[in-house]
Amino acid sequence: MQETLSIPDEVWLNGDALNQFVFLKYYTDEVMAVIASIENGGYQVKTWFPVNETSGSSVKAKKKNTNTGTVGECS
Repeated sequence: MQETLSIPDEVWLNGDALNQFVFLKYYTDEVMAVIASIENGGYQVKTWFPVNETSGSSVKAKKKNTNTGTVGECS
């Protein structure tokens, strides 16, 4: 998870107020997603999970963890 946050391959803004970040890291055998928001000067991780890509444009996610916690500080 730390590598996905520190050197992501993609970062998306998400949510109604665009206050959620989706960090994506591409590995040989999977894509890892970390969902976070900025709170108190750091990323507040909401969840992380591998993304299962299927044929076509559909992407399905399989949740593994729903822990929360502050990771690092934003500069």
